[in-house]
Amino acid sequence: MKEWARACLCRLYYAYLKLLEKTVRLDVELPIGLERGAIIGFWHEDSYIMNLLLKKFSVEQEISAVVTSDGRGDYIEYLLKRCHGKAIRLPDGNKCRKFMEDLTDTAKDSGKTLALALDGPLGPRRIPKTLAFYLSETGKKDFIAVKVDYSKAVSLSKRWDHYKIPLPFTTVSVTMDHYGVTGRKNIPRLDIRQRQGDRAPLFT
Repeated sequence: MKEWARACLCRLYYAYLKLLEKTVRLDVELPIGLERGAIIGFWHEDSYIMNLLLKKFSVEQEISAVVTSDGRGDYIEYLLKRCHGKAIRLPDGNKCRKFMEDLTDTAKDSGKTLALALDGPLGPRRIPKTLAFYLSETGKKDFIAVKVDYSKAVSLSKRWDHYKIPLPFTTVSVTMDHYGVTGRKNIPRLDIRQRQGDRAPLFT
């Protein structure tokens, strides 16, 4: 019964995403040079609309997104696959070291782009962790920060991330800022950052 309910929810989430794809005006200018690979960072609250954005990116190449290993990751992985993306599941415990080695190797691949929520998977909200900047440094790839503005959207304010669900027939404006190659000791002052001066952890 649990698997059946999960499958139904996955299809429901995707059906609504398809509705948005047909009705939402998505204003975005895709970054140049994406075929060389990049590290894309966004806020966790924008995870849902990022599926459509990553689908646009996939015209040039497959995008891999780092997602949580728990049950929530199943829904995210399903949507990513339907949007021509790939999910990289973040493990817990002693498997994390091997995961980081594999993730670093992926970042070093000149033809691959990685996307991840800067404040994911569990916050605090809009306080970026250093993983994206570390991957930019080790992979020698440009870091691209994504900022999303909605003309109409539902905000789940009881969730830690204030998860945003756009409404049909609305406008979603996406700004993409290039910061070049960054690093854990060279974190740029993001204009999408909520507070300055907070030390950013690698993981939650």
